[in-house]
Amino acid sequence: MNKFTIGILVSVGLMVGMCAPCFASDWDKAGKVFAVTEGLRIVTGGAVDVLGSITGINRNRGQVREVACVRKNDPPRYYARRVCRPEPCRVERVWVPNLVWREKFVPEHSEYRPGYGNIWIGAHYEKYQVEEGGHWEINEVMCCVRR
Repeated sequence: MNKFTIGILVSVGLMVGMCAPCFASDWDKAGKVFAVTEGLRIVTGGAVDVLGSITGINRNRGQVREVACVRKNDPPRYYARRVCRPEPCRVERVWVPNLVWREKFVPEHSEYRPGYGNIWIGAHYEKYQVEEGGHWEINEVMCCVRR
């Protein structure tokens, strides 16, 4: 089923659920259904994941893709298969600063504002961020290598 059909089914179910009276035993049944689906996912090691496949959470981002390469002069039945595997092609070092909040006391003072003239501002604290050290992180940039 595609996502649009699933969305329509869920919205229809919610509208029917709002119109019909529900009892605590109904929520108990729904909890049992969710417990069974989650237990099925845990027992199979994620191979059977109903809720994850519906929501798209369990998609593998680094999956192997097959690309069919067809030459212009060859008949369509002859083609070479190449597999695209994401592999790290370069490594970048990135400085990640450690930012901390500081407070500064500002005493009473007057400021000039265009259109208002001099205005009086009471004493207050101002918060600002300061870089206090940091660390280097190594990021691997993934490239698609065809084999």
